[in-house]
Amino acid sequence: KRKGTSKMTEYVFVEDTTLFDSSECGGVATQASKGRHFKVIIEHSCAAESSAVGSDAVQIRLCEDNYECWLERLDNPTVCEPATTPYQKSALGEEEVFSRMPLVLQRVSDAGQKDNVYLWGGTLGPDLDCSGLMQWAFSGAGVWIPRDAYQQHEFTQPVPIAEARCGDLLFFGDATKVDHVGMVTEVVDAAPPRLVYTHSSGAKYGRNGIGRDVLEEGDDPVGAHYARRFLSAGRVVRNVTEEP
Repeated sequence: KRKGTSKMTEYVFVEDTTLFDSSECGGVATQASKGRHFKVIIEHSCAAESSAVGSDAVQIRLCEDNYECWLERLDNPTVCEPATTPYQKSALGEEEVFSRMPLVLQRVSDAGQKDNVYLWGGTLGPDLDCSGLMQWAFSGAGVWIPRDAYQQHEFTQPVPIAEARCGDLLFFGDATKVDHVGMVTEVVDAAPPRLVYTHSSGAKYGRNGIGRDVLEEGDDPVGAHYARRFLSAGRVVRNVTEEP
């Protein structure tokens, strides 16, 4: 049974924590850094009833981005504790977000300088997934955006590709779903302009970590692969303020 939002007890992580995509806690969904807040949606007794194997896992909603995932257990004081002060979302407008873009871009650059590999569900670094890199960069500048690539696509303001600028997000996928995202980190003056973007990509089609590619179907197999799957560009003009 899902609990009403107003009745949820709020907790805070006291250490960096891995979170999961189901009550079985087998697949990683995301990571939460020390200090992030969450609320319980489904308590362990209900989770156990809905799981074939039973579990102490609880379904939670992260307060900063409203992301829903699973925590292995709630009764571990080395992982989390009740929050003494509730998390308060504060609205940021387009101008404020734009003023923070130099820091966002610097964080993306810094992440690429560290030894890293692609990590599904990675949001803490140095190992990150594609949307995790975007969220990590923005959150470090005080701007919370949604967790997954398709959510980030829905959240951003569409931008014509000819008007894309540094800090805009590029989305990739197919006709059914957005499944990859990168950030424009350089616009090369040409006719038309050439967009260089930074992204964390997997080993099969990408660079197994953070790298830079040009949005064009050139000779580089990684760049060509993603260029063929390019869908649209979007701009972050606000932060997450909605309450579910």
